[in-house]
This record gives sequence, structure tokens and C-alpha cells, in this order.
Amino acid sequence: MLQLFKKSISHLSGEKPLLIATAILGIIILLPFIIISFYNLPGASDDMHHSFFYTHHNYIAGIWHWYFDGYNGRFANPLFMLFPGRPFMNIYFSKIFPVAIVTFLLASAHYFFNAFNKNKVENFVFSLVLISFFYLFSPDIRQFYWYSGATVYTIPLIFYFLLLGLFFRHFNAKRNILFLVASPILLFLVTGSHENWAIITFLTVLVFFINSVLKKQKISKTSKILLIASLVLMLAVIFSPGTLGRLTAERAIHEDSSLLSSMYYSFQYSWSGILQHIFNLPFLFLLLGMFFYKNLKAGMCYFSEKLLNVKVVVLLVVLFSGCLIVLYSFGNNFRIRGIMPNYFVAIVCIMSIVYMIKNSGFARKTIFPKSLSYSCLLVGLFLGIATSTNLKNAAGDIFTGRAKKESTEILWLYNYIEKSTDDPVRVPRVNATTKTLYWFEVPTEKKTWVHWIVSTYFGKSVLADDSQTLEEFMLRR
Repeated sequence: MLQLFKKSISHLSGEKPLLIATAILGIIILLPFIIISFYNLPGASDDMHHSFFYTHHNYIAGIWHWYFDGYNGRFANPLFMLFPGRPFMNIYFSKIFPVAIVTFLLASAHYFFNAFNKNKVENFVFSLVLISFFYLFSPDIRQFYWYSGATVYTIPLIFYFLLLGLFFRHFNAKRNILFLVASPILLFLVTGSHENWAIITFLTVLVFFINSVLKKQKISKTSKILLIASLVLMLAVIFSPGTLGRLTAERAIHEDSSLLSSMYYSFQYSWSGILQHIFNLPFLFLLLGMFFYKNLKAGMCYFSEKLLNVKVVVLLVVLFSGCLIVLYSFGNNFRIRGIMPNYFVAIVCIMSIVYMIKNSGFARKTIFPKSLSYSCLLVGLFLGIATSTNLKNAAGDIFTGRAKKESTEILWLYNYIEKSTDDPVRVPRVNATTKTLYWFEVPTEKKTWVHWIVSTYFGKSVLADDSQTLEEFMLRR
């Protein structure tokens, strides 16, 4: 019996059980974020707004007008928001696309990790850990479920991982058809999604370009063209007519602020808005797992050792510039969702710094057992479950029945407003208590942005009636 017990313990201490346990835990973490998708509904203000935005133009003309006189100058954003038929306002689509985001994030992260490691099973587990971490500690989890926000913040992350995977495989290498065709498209899609993504993408191309210079490689024409193209695309977003128009409009609404004051506050928000969401105990174990991981088939570090200082500077620029754009655009009124791209990329940047450190000095010469790496990842996920507010909120929304109840009420409200012949239609507001999903907002008064959007969408004026609760209103109808 004692020998059997020792044999079992020896078997369980191996690498395979730890890897399987890590994968299972990653799936368990993502399940609540997937399940709550089935209560998601369209109709947040921006979704309704864009459902009729430029309907008098065809698809291409609408994108063109969006860039010059639309809500912003993000030329990739309208590719999704002006898609013919506006499928994002379909109830079933609103439940499917958050699941699709999880799926494609895992697939794109897997493609990214495959650039370093040929073990596809391990890469899948690494992808699960990384994407689980994004969901556990993302500054604004709603951006995975609100379609308009997803097209700006989380969907571009999918393209960014694909771009990184391509760069690690083919940047400044011999001519490759896939790279020549796909990289400009991905640059366009990521850069044109948001001002912060525009800066991040340019810095990413610049890092790869500088790395080739430091490694004293002959710079290819393709690499030079990509660097110039990324710079032009970045400037096209930041100085677009739509961006400048929105900047003027937003600063007229919010308190005006000087550039110097925004710069000062950006140093504070770089920590409170981004780094506090990253530097926690679970992330420390994620980094330890990466540091201890030993890939026996790995060659030399892709990056030049001289690039380490450059990467640290790029990390600081990503943190600072992200906060500066958000603060200066809104008169020092900080919107947490605005720094989502910087949050994602700061994690990737920190991981790349650890990757460089582990491939130099004693870390390159010391062989650690893979079980040590897997154990760190497993502990990191356990700690993530214990400390994540996002997971707590998603699970609470599901198990308390809040998400189901409020989703049912809002769907009933949609149908009632559409069928009502009153003008204005007066309905109670939904007492939204869920913390993971965006809900339809009933306007409280006329001459407001929300009232204009909702009334235009339904083709009739809609106003809130606070004289009774929605439950009472539903019983009387």
C-alpha cells in the first residue's frame, strides 16, 4: 500500500497532470464569462446610434464619411459598425459575438505562442492562462460584451496577436507572400481601431525595426515600408478630421484642461489606471512560470540584448501615452475603458522583457524542470480566482439570477416600445444591478444625446416614467 501511494504521488508530481490541471482551471475561469454571454443584449447607446448612422450611404461611402465627419476618425471601427444590415443589433448576434471573441482570442494567442514553441498542446495551455488573466483583471470587462466597445478595444487585440505572430516569423526575413499580404491588412485593422492602438502599433513596428538594426541585419525594403506605413496610419488616426471634431465636441462638454495638467495626471493614472490591474500576485506567478519555463528546442533569443532598455522605455511610453490621450480628450475626465489597449499591450510588453531576461545570463544556462513552470501557472490561476473582481461579478450576475432577470425585462421593454402607439412612449427604467453587461438606457428627459439616439432608433419619443417600477408596469400590461 505504501509503495502504491508513493508511486501515485510520483506520478502526480509529473508534468502532464500539472499541465492538464492548468488547462482545466483556465477553462473553468472562462466558463462564467462565456455563460453570461447568453444574457447579453444589443442596445447600448452607441450600438443604437450606429445602427442608423450613415444608412443613406453605401458601405464604402459610409466608412469614408465616418473618417471625415463622423463620430471619430477611426477608419477600422466603421468596418464593423457600418456593416450592411447592422447585424450587431440582432438579439442572437449579441449572444454569439462575446463567445466568438473568447474563441478567436485563444486562437490568435495560440498562433502567437507558436512562433516560439512547437509544442501546440503547451501553447494552448499558455493561451488559456494569458486570456484567462485578461478576463480576470481587465479594467473594464464590459468591453468584451458591448459590441461598439469590443470593436475598439478587444477585437483589435485578436488582430494584434496575429500581427505579432507574423512579425516574429517573418519580419525582415526573406520575402514571404503571407507576410506581404497579411501584415498591411493587420496594421490597418489594429491602427485604425483607436488612437491608443495607433500609437501602440507604430511602437511595435519600431521595436522590431530597431531590433533588426541592433542585430546588424540588412534592413529589407518591406521592413522600411511597414515602418513608414505604420507611422502614416498612426498620424491618419490621431489627426483625422473625425478625431479633431470629436476632441472639440467632447472638450466643450467636459471641463477644459491644459496639456500640462493632463500630462501631470497621466503619471498618476499610469499606475492607478493600468499598472494596479497588472502587478498583483497572480501575475507574478504568471511571470515566474514564464521565467522557469525551459524550451529545449528553443534557439537564441529573438531580440538583441541591447533592445532591453528600448523595451522598458516603450513600456513607459505605452502607459503614459494611453492615459494622456484619455485625459486630454475628455478634459481630465478619466474613462477606464480608454486604456484597455494599453493594459493588454503592457502585459505583453512585460512578458517580452521577462522573455529577454530569461534568455540571458544564468537563466539561459540553468535548466529548470517544466513542472516548476506549470506549478507557477497553476498557482497563479488559483490566486486569480481568489482575487478577481471581474470573476466575482460575472459569477454573481449568473448565480443570483440578476443577469437573467434584467435581460428578460429589457427584452420585454424593447417589444413594448416597438408595439406602442403612444408618443411619447413612457416606460419605467430597468433597475440594472448587473456589473458585467451594458443595458439599454431609457432617457430621462428630452434634448439629451440618449433621447435623440433612442427616439431615432425606435422612430418615436421614449421617456422614463419613474412613477412605478418595471415589475408593476409589466403586470398591468
